Amino acid sequence: MRCPECGNDNEQSAAYCTQCGCSLAGHGENREEPGEAERAGATGGTAGAKGSPFSRKAIILASVVVIAAAAAAGWYFMATRGEEPVAAEDGITAETTGEEPQAPAPVLARGNPGQTGVLAGTGFEPVGQVRWTYGGAERSLAPPLATGQLVFFTTSDPAAAADGAGTTLRAVDPSSGEARWSRRFGGGKGTAPVYFDGSVYVGGRNGLYAFDAASGEARWQPGENQDTRAYDCSPVIADGVIYYAFSAYDAATHEKIWQFDPGESATGTQAVAGGTVFVGGGSGRGPGYASLYAIDAGTGTEKWRLKTRGMVTDVVATDGGSVVFVSWNGYITVVDAKTGSMRWENHIGDTSLTGAAVDNGVVFVGSDENVVYALRLADGTVYWTRETENPVTGSPAVIGDKICLGAGNRLLALDKSSGSTAWQLELDGTIKAAPSFANGTLYVTDVSGNLYAID
Repeated sequence: MRCPECGNDNEQSAAYCTQCGCSLAGHGENREEPGEAERAGATGGTAGAKGSPFSRKAIILASVVVIAAAAAAGWYFMATRGEEPVAAEDGITAETTGEEPQAPAPVLARGNPGQTGVLAGTGFEPVGQVRWTYGGAERSLAPPLATGQLVFFTTSDPAAAADGAGTTLRAVDPSSGEARWSRRFGGGKGTAPVYFDGSVYVGGRNGLYAFDAASGEARWQPGENQDTRAYDCSPVIADGVIYYAFSAYDAATHEKIWQFDPGESATGTQAVAGGTVFVGGGSGRGPGYASLYAIDAGTGTEKWRLKTRGMVTDVVATDGGSVVFVSWNGYITVVDAKTGSMRWENHIGDTSLTGAAVDNGVVFVGSDENVVYALRLADGTVYWTRETENPVTGSPAVIGDKICLGAGNRLLALDKSSGSTAWQLELDGTIKAAPSFANGTLYVTDVSGNLYAID
């Protein structure tokens, strides 16, 4: 008996086709053989006996053809719209969104534009072992900057300061401690470097400089659309804008956005938060000769100014609307960021204070009377104090559950909740600046011009 589906010849008594399994019921020996057209229709179409495996295969094949045709039509539609698929970095096809790529984030020595000194939110890994030391090159008074690829720091030569070129920016390999490059620039003590989009920015006695991070090639220097008054003020970069003392510049083009003239020089550090730049200024150290300015970050207009007890040496701005500033004559003060109204002040004593760090509602600061303080940000209440063997000379940095700071030639790691000592390390020279932190390694400088990598 010939199978009506596949044409296979079967035994006359067979109930099912031995070739395709089709039911032969109702197909007797006297049935006329199908013609070529019928046979083609049986083998290539969707009709057939119920339960035929061949029929199911044919249905699936037809479905695939339909899906492929639909996909081709969709591709053609996209092509005619001019929106071809874009290959993503991982090889997966991604549809274009039309969104602008995000600008790279700056890397700042004090952690963020507010200068809070919070460098890492995870556990503190170093245990106080020096991996390498670079230097003995002049003196270093400013914090280093670790980006993960390089470590940058400034040194200065007091003997060469008079010629206006006594400061050097240095780049060091973080793995080996070997020098990558160094560039001499304007005089002054040298400020904390800032990294942004392949460039390193640093302040000098006569203005702001930018160098290529990889090669050290000069990209920008005073006189090129700059306010060249002497500041020695560390730059801050936020939202693609460089804030340097009383001026703002586009970080991509270096074009000046605004300049504010208070009639006096900027002092110490500056901070940016909530659309406002906070910077100290003054013509002298004593009361009546110094101020704290709040300047609109977008327009350069003054929002408010506050006469201070003395020259402002350090400013921190928090996201919660507080501004903490330190004066050279032992005052630490907190004001409202919007109005400049006083919240509290604490006269630590006739002493020199370090810069402050602020984390989770606590202000950390050290004094040259051998004490580290933890104060409540809200009202100045003392949480704890920690006496040290030497005067506290380096500003604190918050790294996980520790604060790290310099006391003379000793680097201290303290538990930030209690002030207890986790470890301490004796270095060659006095530490005058806050440390930096990247990839589990701590970097710190001393006045002898040494840079240390500490694991």
